[in-house]
Amino acid sequence: MLPKLETIDFYTGERIEYITYDELEYICNGLWSQYRILEGRKSGYRLLRACFIFSFLFFTGARITEFLLSQKFCIDFEQMNYYIPQLKKKYWKKLPDDPYIDPYERFENGLIKYVEIPIDHTPKHHIKYWKEWLKNRDEEDFLVDIKERQVRNVIYKYSKEYLGRKIHPHALRHSLGVYLTNDLKLPAQDVQKIMRHTNPDVTFRYIRLKNIDLKEKLKSVKGRDNEELDD
Repeated sequence: MLPKLETIDFYTGERIEYITYDELEYICNGLWSQYRILEGRKSGYRLLRACFIFSFLFFTGARITEFLLSQKFCIDFEQMNYYIPQLKKKYWKKLPDDPYIDPYERFENGLIKYVEIPIDHTPKHHIKYWKEWLKNRDEEDFLVDIKERQVRNVIYKYSKEYLGRKIHPHALRHSLGVYLTNDLKLPAQDVQKIMRHTNPDVTFRYIRLKNIDLKEKLKSVKGRDNEELDD
């Protein structure tokens, strides 16, 4: 048996934690199936919420604070856009010595604008998950009714249950970068816009994970060599 391997960005030496699209499908299909069995019960409600959290964070790349501060009207299904709330810098991250500021308090005092990103890359069955969760929420409601610690616990719990390992919420943001680059083959500048990276070097760490393309190129070279030998 191979040891558990980590994906390392060889440029920075940092570990990049992410899940694949297939792993997301495995989690969301399982949660959705359980929800359909338990629909109408409190436990079913929690399963649908978990399905929405995994799917939404994967396909939007929203940071956890952005996610918690997003309201139902931030998702435009007609235009397939997501309007992400942005805060003043001093409200973005708390420093180690700062007192804890509730995300909703940060929202009230720090909101300066909304940034628009497309969500056309989201598969139709995942949009169905989103609409099912949001149908009972008002336009002014936040997307979820739980706090940051609880969102983290949802992701820890179900990633462990379905994948056998705990992942962090930010891993779902990395997952979008890998998905856009490897699965959808988007060019770096488009990935940078969707991920809202101010520094293109941050985007290029996903490019450096494209071993699939490298393998295909090597196979094609090997094929040409074989053809020359046959001649």
